[in-house]
Amino acid sequence: MFKMKKIAFILLLIVACRNSSEIKNKNYNCEENLGQVFNLDSMKFYFNCAKQLILYEDTIYEIPSFVESSESLVEIEFDDCYFPNPKDVFIKLSKVKKLKKLEIDLKGIDSIPKEIGLMQNIEFLIISIDSIKSLPENFYSLKNLKTLYIKSSDFDEKKSWSSFSNLQELGIMANLTQVPTFIYKLDSLRILDISNNNIEFIPDKISNLKNLDTLDITNNPCITQHNINSNIKMLLHLKRMCNGCMIFSNVVSFQ
Repeated sequence: MFKMKKIAFILLLIVACRNSSEIKNKNYNCEENLGQVFNLDSMKFYFNCAKQLILYEDTIYEIPSFVESSESLVEIEFDDCYFPNPKDVFIKLSKVKKLKKLEIDLKGIDSIPKEIGLMQNIEFLIISIDSIKSLPENFYSLKNLKTLYIKSSDFDEKKSWSSFSNLQELGIMANLTQVPTFIYKLDSLRILDISNNNIEFIPDKISNLKNLDTLDITNNPCITQHNINSNIKMLLHLKRMCNGCMIFSNVVSFQ
């Protein structure tokens, strides 16, 4: 009996050592594969070196502690995912110290929890939620944002965006019929993507964007060439404009 227990104990040690070795090897392989992880189970092994976590068509009930404690994770992408408890998910994500880039394509929710305001280190954010109409008040505390894209069928934000003084790139695809007025106060904006909307004209206030060098108005069926000529040319620093199949570089006028 004693010999059997001893043999079992030795086998247990062998298995434990093998598992430990596998974890080390997987961490090493993670570095070779640019640190990309595609499911939470794998993240258990890669949390010390993974830089990017990509989850596709998944239901996320909670963010495991090993994701929160990751010292290497800088980018997380949720593609066509569902959060039964979105508030808890954003609280946990805010604890990922080095997280700079977040892409969320979510289904089954119609608003963004205010807890997104806890993610103070975020610099790059893509939000794709079909029925989102506005942003929570806490969202405007994300003062480190440099890139923001919003994709929704109902987005109709009325608040001022003056707090986003560092925002350099903005994209809004939300069936807009006019350019939102808050855009004209984004002094640092260099790239504006308002493609795939129903915008009817470009107001002369677009000239307020003194640093804008790239403008994408592709797939706005109601915008006429005359309107483009009359107002876009006031953007003196504009170098590139996309309008359907036409791309204008070093823009001065469009005739």
